[in-house]
This record gives sequence, structure tokens and C-alpha cells, in this order.
Amino acid sequence: MKICFLHTVAIDPQKGGIEKISSLLADALAARGNEVFYLSMMDVFRENCDRERQFFFPDSSAIYSAKNEAFLKNFLRDKKIDCVIFQAGDDKRVPFPQLYSQCGARLIVAVHTDPEYYRAVVRNKIVMKYGERFAKAFPCFVALKTFLRSRKHKKIYRGNAMAADAVVLLSQKFVPAFAKYIRPADRQKITAIPNFVNPPADVPADKARELLYVGRMNIDEKRVDLLLRIWAKLQSAFPQWRLRLVGDGSDRERLQRLSRELAVERVSFEGFQNPENYYRNAAIFCLTSAFEGFGLAMVEAASYACVPVAFNSYASAEEIISDGENGFLVPAFDTDAYAGTLARLMADENLRRRLSVAARGNAGRFSLPTTVARWETLFEKII
Repeated sequence: MKICFLHTVAIDPQKGGIEKISSLLADALAARGNEVFYLSMMDVFRENCDRERQFFFPDSSAIYSAKNEAFLKNFLRDKKIDCVIFQAGDDKRVPFPQLYSQCGARLIVAVHTDPEYYRAVVRNKIVMKYGERFAKAFPCFVALKTFLRSRKHKKIYRGNAMAADAVVLLSQKFVPAFAKYIRPADRQKITAIPNFVNPPADVPADKARELLYVGRMNIDEKRVDLLLRIWAKLQSAFPQWRLRLVGDGSDRERLQRLSRELAVERVSFEGFQNPENYYRNAAIFCLTSAFEGFGLAMVEAASYACVPVAFNSYASAEEIISDGENGFLVPAFDTDAYAGTLARLMADENLRRRLSVAARGNAGRFSLPTTVARWETLFEKII
């Protein structure tokens, strides 16, 4: 079978979660005898992409142009593509939806986040601009902004579902939310396939006294600012511990300024790095996101026996962590409760050891072979 991953940018596995998952899944599918291609709507991340698989729309300045439409039509026919997996279904319209069936290809739309993520985005933007008091004092303003954003996403979700042969969400818990945006006739197209990890063969028995965050340096979505405030509450009580932040993004300088304003100590901004060695060393992985689709870095960290601690701020969190058994879920955005949970873990080595073993075992549920089998079942269903 010939499969094409269609995304907004090039599939460079070092650039982001969707790109990494696409690359790993593509390699696994190729190993099973399939031929895999990447097609990107914009000429971005070309430098480190797989040049044998990677193709680009010729017109990056106008994605939905006639030039790109003609290119896509020829690409699907020349490569004899059987299935296209559109990897940007959370906020982009499928380009030229009529072409896929005309060219004999099936279309799968993948939504890689919480379908209602925009609710958290809208509120966080208002809080960042006007403050928490304003957001609480004028809930109608927040509701209006959220409603206007919901109309945009309803149009995207509805149109994409109409064009697709299948829609893939990351969690069964996201299905009810997504279903209300699309036609009843299209709801049978929805399926849930989680992301996956490749657990390491071994991990160190002794972990460093480190808290770790891996991800974009982003405030609206990742709320790294809250993690800095939580660490500020803890640092004096735990002088042997430190916080490492791995990743880069548009808010990095802003977060570094905040760390100076809070006078936090033993915190390091590591920049964009391969996180493997950080996972190996750290005892605890911290996630303070406003929303996630899956929280891939959290599951990767757990596979390295890092104990995950996250806000219970998105629907699929409870599918990944069983609170108190293989990590901790904290009431959303309660920084005092989060700090208290970390303090308990940091002070109790036996608890950390027990949960680290359980976290590593739990991450095994999200293995690559299991996920690939679910994708192959979907292919068989629609082709």
C-alpha cells in the first residue's frame, strides 16, 4: 500500500510531536512493506527532512491555490497513493477535498489535540493580556471570544469530517466533544488511536534529584510560567533538587525574565535538545499544560521511569495516569496542590521508586506495535 502523510510543514522528527509521531509511524509502516511519502503544504523545516520521502506544495504563499491543486492531483495519481493521512486536522482545512476520491485515494483526518483546545487558548490569552481578575469579572467577554473561536473550528471540523473516510482522535474521551461539531452522518467515521512511545531497554536504577519539563517554551498552551511559580514555592525547602526545562519557543525569553523576577534558583533553560539523557536522569516529570491532545513527552518520560505529575486539565490525562498509582493528577491550575504533590514526592524516596516502576510499566500500554496494528485495522476498514 502507498501512504502519504500530508502536513503543514516538513516531517522533521526533531521539530515537534506530530512530526516525531509521523516519522516513527511511517518507519513502522514501511517496515511492513508499505511505501510512505511525506507531503507538506509549506516549505518549512526542509533542512533536516527525509529527502527521499519528502515533497512540498510548489506555492507556500497561497496553500489553496490552483497551482497547488494541480500539483496534488498529479502527485496522487503519479505516486498511485492509496491513503492520505492529513495530520493538521485540529485547525486546518483539508486542501482540495474533492481530489482524493477522484484520484482513488482514501482520506484520514487526524486531530492531534483536544478538539476543544481553543477554549483554554482563548481564556489564557485574555488572562495574559488583562489578568485573572478581569477574566473572572467579565465572564461574558470570555464567553463571546470563545463562541467566535468555536464557529471557526466547527467549520473546519465539519468540512474535514465530510471529506474524510475516517477521523482519528487521540482518545476515546475526545469523541463526544468532536462529535457535536460534525454531521450525525459523519460520526460513524470517528475512531480513537493514541500516540505511542518506544520504551528504552533499560533505565538507571538511581535517578538524580531533578524535576524535568520537555516541550515548547509556550505560555498559552504549555503554561510553563506556572511551573516556575510552583518551583519558587519549593526551592528553599529542597536545596538538593533542581529544575530543568528542555525545549525552545516564542516565550522562552519571557519565561527567563519571569524566572529572574521570581528569583528562582537551580533552574536551567536547556534549549532545544534530544531529551533522552534528561529523561534518564530526572526523577520527576512535570506537565502544567492548559490542554494536551495526548501528552507524548509525559509518556516518553514515564517510559524512562520518571514519575509524571500533571494538571488534570484535559480529557485524556486520566487515560494516561492513574492518580496515585503510576503518577499524580492535580486539580487543574491549583498551584498550591501541585507544589504539595511535588513536595511529597521529593521528600519520600520510597514513594518515588514505587511510582517510577509503575510509570514505566504503564507506558508500555502505548507501544508502537500495538498502535501500528490499530492503524492497519483502520486501513483495512476503509480501503
